[in-house]
Amino acid sequence: MTAISRGAIRKILLLSLFLFWRESPVAAQVMMNQSKEKTKEVSVVKKRKHDLSRPSGTGVTLFGGFDAGTTFLQPLAGEVEGVKLGYHLGFKALGQIRTEGAGLELGGGYFRDELHGSGDLDQTQPSNVKKTAKTKIVTKAGYAEVSPNLHFGEYWQVGLVAQVLFGEDVTFAPTEETRKTPTEFVGFQFFYQGGSISYPQRVGFQYLWDVNISERDVRFIVISAQMGIGIVKRKTEVLGIRRTETQKTSEEETFEVD
Repeated sequence: MTAISRGAIRKILLLSLFLFWRESPVAAQVMMNQSKEKTKEVSVVKKRKHDLSRPSGTGVTLFGGFDAGTTFLQPLAGEVEGVKLGYHLGFKALGQIRTEGAGLELGGGYFRDELHGSGDLDQTQPSNVKKTAKTKIVTKAGYAEVSPNLHFGEYWQVGLVAQVLFGEDVTFAPTEETRKTPTEFVGFQFFYQGGSISYPQRVGFQYLWDVNISERDVRFIVISAQMGIGIVKRKTEVLGIRRTETQKTSEEETFEVD
């Protein structure tokens, strides 16, 4: 009976302490916080005015620069001429009309081309003596150029190019030839453009071949470096990006028990 009485008394004391703690202000505040905690999702819309900006509309830019490269000549007239290789130097000025995804360039320039090779028949020897001679061909010509381009972003430009050569001898022949019609070249090009809208700079590559020289096949491989000035500047469009974020906030209700 003594052991049972002591156990009963212990349980009564523990229960009394628990009831006393439960009725205290601290316990009431903790329990109310746990039971009254609410979670809600708030949709927050943030507008950032300067997330992204890009030029839009139509612009006009004048470019000027220098070309340097290689000229390759392959004869098509049997054994009369040999293969020749040389350098190509020149300068040009272009006007560019550009929209968001495309552009058109018109202009012209001047170049000096010097080819060297061997294997040509020596014209000073009798016709029955086949003797080759070293040959140098120098061509100086002006040209008109037109190029439609596609623009990928603000930096890359890819397109076609056509040139019409004017001069006393634009046939790249080892002897002077009079040609009434201009020589035409076609090809492709790509450019990387940097700098600002007002003063852009670009560097690129051109590959062209002739279309109306019947005696020989002539090809240009050219690296071009150009600087420009914006005449009609494209407008800079500032884009606002709406971003929706979900935030979780907790609202706690505090109750004080006297």
